[in-house]
Amino acid sequence: MASTLRYFDYLADHGEALEDRVGFDGLEDKINVWRQQGTADPDSVVVGCRKIAENIVDHLIDDREMERANLAAKISYALDGGLVDKTLFYKLEEIRKKGNRGAHGSETVKVIDAKMCLELLDDVLRALIVDLGIDPDAARTARITDDSLFLIRSEAEMADLRHTARTAALLSGDPSIEKEARRATAAIQKQEKEQATRLDALSDLIKQVEEIEAECGIAEEGTDEQTAQEQIFARTDAILDIIRRDARETEETAIKVERHAREILSEHDFVEKLLQGRGRATSRQFDVMAFPRSANAKTNILQLAGGAGTGKTLCLIAKLIADTKASDQTSLFAEKRRKGLFVCYNKGLAKHVRDLIARFPEAAASIEVTHYDEYVNQLVRVFPKEGYEHLIDYARDARYPREGRPGNYRYWELIFEGKALPLVGRAMATVAERHPKDSGSYYLDRSASENIAWVYEELDWLEARYDDPGDARRDYPTSSRIGRGTKRRPNEAIRMVLLEIWETYRRLLEEERRYTIAQATKRLQSSKSLPAYDVIAIDEVQDFSIRSIKLLLQLRADEQSRVYLSGDENQKIYRGDFTWKELDSSLRGHTIVLTENKRSSEAIEGFASRLLAEERTYGGTYERVFVLNATDEKILRVIGRLRSEASDESVAVIGNAQHWERLARAAKFDPRDPRDVTIFDPRLYVLGMKAGKGLEFDNVIIDYTRPAEEDEDAEMRLLYTNCTRARKRLYIRYRGEPPDLLKKVYPDFID
Repeated sequence: MASTLRYFDYLADHGEALEDRVGFDGLEDKINVWRQQGTADPDSVVVGCRKIAENIVDHLIDDREMERANLAAKISYALDGGLVDKTLFYKLEEIRKKGNRGAHGSETVKVIDAKMCLELLDDVLRALIVDLGIDPDAARTARITDDSLFLIRSEAEMADLRHTARTAALLSGDPSIEKEARRATAAIQKQEKEQATRLDALSDLIKQVEEIEAECGIAEEGTDEQTAQEQIFARTDAILDIIRRDARETEETAIKVERHAREILSEHDFVEKLLQGRGRATSRQFDVMAFPRSANAKTNILQLAGGAGTGKTLCLIAKLIADTKASDQTSLFAEKRRKGLFVCYNKGLAKHVRDLIARFPEAAASIEVTHYDEYVNQLVRVFPKEGYEHLIDYARDARYPREGRPGNYRYWELIFEGKALPLVGRAMATVAERHPKDSGSYYLDRSASENIAWVYEELDWLEARYDDPGDARRDYPTSSRIGRGTKRRPNEAIRMVLLEIWETYRRLLEEERRYTIAQATKRLQSSKSLPAYDVIAIDEVQDFSIRSIKLLLQLRADEQSRVYLSGDENQKIYRGDFTWKELDSSLRGHTIVLTENKRSSEAIEGFASRLLAEERTYGGTYERVFVLNATDEKILRVIGRLRSEASDESVAVIGNAQHWERLARAAKFDPRDPRDVTIFDPRLYVLGMKAGKGLEFDNVIIDYTRPAEEDEDAEMRLLYTNCTRARKRLYIRYRGEPPDLLKKVYPDFID
């Protein structure tokens, strides 16, 4: 019965088990080598297959008395003892005979002999998987008709080439590398299929020679039989020459692509080229690398602005690596490296940056990568967690105390939104009792979860902005609300009530020995023993509070320490008080604006730009961007098609992470959290609506079934941020009636 199985396909799952049972280490690697070298060195193939056959028989009979017997006797012993059936006996015998010819050099070993040995070995190993109980349900035999036995490159090697090229394309901004890799692997697959057809023709020719020899014996010189044999041999030589020539040319193309990609990924990758001042970087990116010389600046603070995909993060990484190289200060033994700190807002981005910097081991040893909340929390805990032990001797004067006695200590804990919301609700209820006439108003009504969430965000902003409620009373009642939405506009009287809620909330936090990141930030600002760094890079600065940035500036070792801040106000998805204008008024830093998108295709960039009220001309959008009225099942089919047709590309679903993780697992897609694995891997990733900032994927699916923000401006920034995560294809999914923002901005894309 015909089968869709491929030669030796079971080794991926059962290779290690087979190695243990037949006593042959590196089984899969050896077989792949023989499959690639079979047309050039058939002797090695048949001898190698004979060695595996001998190992198999030795492990099956397990009889010391047979240790000195020759292989023919051992195979017969295995048959007589019922250890192999007659089918396996004949196959092992044939492998033995052909292997002997290769080992003794008594006869010329042909390519067709190597092909037959590998086919027989595939049959033997496939049967053993069942017979030895490794996988009793596997197919014991298979007729393989659509696969090449000899390989130019194995599937794993071709997958590795595509993966390497994709990573190189990502880092260099040059998509042609990935296209070259695809063309090379397609050419290899085509060549292998053609090779299989030629080998079948070669087998037919060999049979013709054998038939002549069987009928006439050795042909005498000058006879018609000899002429026929010589013609057949000439044809076989011509076929072998074509096979070897085509394989060599195809392999040379793959090697060229591989060298190009690996050049980028090793010492000459995108960051390295920035460090060396060459490569595909833009002139403004080179200006970043040359700062402060490029700007004739008298400041050591650089503000790096730019839209999504303009390379801000990579520039920060390159600049951080360059600036932490050995300084002029030396000890008696070695140069002293400067200490660097990379801080961002998003945990997933911190993981991604840590993976990138790990490519530079020397620099990685002196650069700390973290996200802000984690870093601050570890500085105020009694005992920092694993990975932050080096902070134990810092900020001791700002750490929250432990209370109680040995064996019964009570520790202060950081509170997150999930546990903070009930406390905010309690604070609202307490204050509502003082203002019964207003108890039904949105700022005191706890019956709607969105009211509690809004008050929570307002209190978080107040905590980050002001020292305490007394300080806030002088300014907050009349302050502007930039960056905090326009849907709810509390007047002065409402703001005074909000200050009461804040004061009550702070008291509840203290009673439960809880603190917020904003409170921890203020606590650290008064510390006399903070860590010190020579270079500090702050990414996603638009989502920080001004106070948190000021704390990070306190971590400078001295006035000569350099600080690099990178951000895009169009990607501001948290309601902090950051603005470039306010930051610049206190820092007086130099600004460089990056403008060239190095991530998304022109079609996706143009599509996303509509959300910023920018109209651009761009082509191919309807082939790259899809706005779908789709069920969960349809989106799962889209994921399945992408994983099948573009298996070497990453896919990210942005939406309700728990919902999509559950659906993806049920569909056997093995979804991953980008905070746990490198996003260079061609996997399916599942993220929350605000978890993708700073990351990028080949294909992005946004589950936009309902607005994630109350305010339209905030909703636009969030959708813009998520759209610009996509490099190649973007899908926006809604259900039933499209959200108002889609109808307003993309009426021509709606199904």
